[in-house]
Amino acid sequence: MANYLYVVADRRDIDKLVPLFRAEESSRVDITSTWSALYVSAGGRMSADGGAFKGWAVDYPSRRVIFPSADPTEWPTAPDHAEGSFFRAERSGEGVRVCADEFAVSPLLHTSARGLFAASDSLFVLTIVRRALGHPTDPHPAALESRRWTNSMGQQQFGPGTVVAGIDYAFPGTVVTRDLRTGRTTIEHARLPQTLLDGIGSHEEAVTESARRMVQLFRALATAGVTINAAISGGMDSRVVLAAALTADIGERLAIGCQDNGSPDLEIATRLADRFRFPLNRGQRALQGRLQNNDQLAYWAVNSMGFYDALYAPRKLRRVEHPVFQVGGHGAEAAKGNYGWRPISAIGMPESAKEEATRALSLVGVDATGPEASEWHFLMFRNAIHSSRGAGNSEYAARPAVQKPAIGLSRSPLCDFVRPLGTAPNVVQDVLIALSPDLAMADFDKPRKNLRFAHVSARSIRNGGPLAPQSIPDLSVAGSPEPNPGLTRSFLDLARDVGLSGPTNGKTLTRVLQERPLGSARMLLDDELRAWLTELDPDGATTVGASTHAGVAAGKALMDLLFL
Repeated sequence: MANYLYVVADRRDIDKLVPLFRAEESSRVDITSTWSALYVSAGGRMSADGGAFKGWAVDYPSRRVIFPSADPTEWPTAPDHAEGSFFRAERSGEGVRVCADEFAVSPLLHTSARGLFAASDSLFVLTIVRRALGHPTDPHPAALESRRWTNSMGQQQFGPGTVVAGIDYAFPGTVVTRDLRTGRTTIEHARLPQTLLDGIGSHEEAVTESARRMVQLFRALATAGVTINAAISGGMDSRVVLAAALTADIGERLAIGCQDNGSPDLEIATRLADRFRFPLNRGQRALQGRLQNNDQLAYWAVNSMGFYDALYAPRKLRRVEHPVFQVGGHGAEAAKGNYGWRPISAIGMPESAKEEATRALSLVGVDATGPEASEWHFLMFRNAIHSSRGAGNSEYAARPAVQKPAIGLSRSPLCDFVRPLGTAPNVVQDVLIALSPDLAMADFDKPRKNLRFAHVSARSIRNGGPLAPQSIPDLSVAGSPEPNPGLTRSFLDLARDVGLSGPTNGKTLTRVLQERPLGSARMLLDDELRAWLTELDPDGATTVGASTHAGVAAGKALMDLLFL
């Protein structure tokens, strides 16, 4: 989503914040006699009444794809529960309310204090705002304690409270409202089982609708003039996206690429291209834009610091100015399962993490002792936060597999597959078969994933046969995509101002940590994490791997800079 900040505060406090940001990235609207709204971002738009919309939305029930260039009356509202990847702020009675897309592909963090309400996808930027207006940025002990866990599940939020007291994370289905008259902030959490399972009439209907929506999305984006750059591999998740893209039949609006990373992916993709007659890796350089050096540490700080520990920060970014949607199979595991379909108690996590996870699940109506608790938590946190890391520098990223029919069906008693594990038949596999039985039967990167003709035939018959593309109704398009603005430079400036700049190598990370006094985050590091931190080479010039021991430990230790 490439960074945004939305602040509603007393006009005099907004006056204090304005100089922190570049004028060309800032918009201000006075919304009452005492309150003003400030919106900072390289993309998106602000409306005359103080609302804002950034990203893109798809509202399947009303059959619309919406861009910020549309009239503000057509922008999605919180009750729509629209999907896509967006941030939305809107007036609500005597106040304002904010939300993100239904599955939080665009992260939303928020903070409230006397005379202040703010939302952003950057925890780091929200700490800057709080300090600029005289509000504390103290550690949140319970959240910090839960993040000591070294498992990948512990590399991001466990619950709504971030490591900074007073700043919360809005997981999927959250709407936050600030009443400007009373100063009260209300947080509404969707009851996710009810929201996602509502409308699931049968296994067959949900599979068909899931496949239909993928095709509808590709066609609508093509109608809007977007080029869709679909990344494929040899696995199941990207295969279902490929099947939808080919079924949509959008011609030159579709570009299909596969990286040569030494795995069997390129070999599989090449065979698929030959058999199904689509161009592979054609014109990828033009689609991916100009390579530019990336300030890795500043990039990581504004995108991930404090709520995602892994040091994901590419050395170079491609600046794509024309509208290109980057599409992949990210998020399919939200329907397939990732944590093993089990109670939270069955995961060997520290008690502090278990408490945070249990509390978060209770807020959305999920019993932490239930057999699907782990996958609800995955959907709320790991899927939303980890999957969105690849969209940090792009206004346009689509996750077609992250959608209500497939995810709802996977947890429904009407589903044919009860908590599938590994390569067992699952909802995503059924959607692939509905889209293209032939693609489903083509070889995958690992023989154990390959599907037999008898299985594909049986599942196709079970779900009413292959999808009929000609019968799929089109989505309308409101507004049009604009050139991708890239990162919000104001936020990178703020990171550099506090010394968060340079390559994420051992030398830079060691220097930054040594320049800061030992704080709450590092004091909580246990022996294992302290040992990982010693793996940093103080003279190393090579980028530290994002999810290596040293990288994760450094990401956790750097949280100290949030408590300045």
